[in-house]
Amino acid sequence: MKKEEQLQNTINNISILNDLLSEKLCLLDAKTMDIPKNDEITKLFNAVILLSEKIDDEIQTVTGGDD
Repeated sequence: MKKEEQLQNTINNISILNDLLSEKLCLLDAKTMDIPKNDEITKLFNAVILLSEKIDDEIQTVTGGDD
């Protein structure tokens, strides 16, 4: 049972960090709206969004989609 609790805690922590990542990305996007975005910045934003989505998918897979 202890390993299951550790796994659940890890999943919860990753989920919280992923939510914070998404929140910070939104804030950063809002702050940089007036700055013309070059290709590198756009690629960085897209990479972070994809990473966040992949983390969500992995959490759903591990938890069986009941999150």
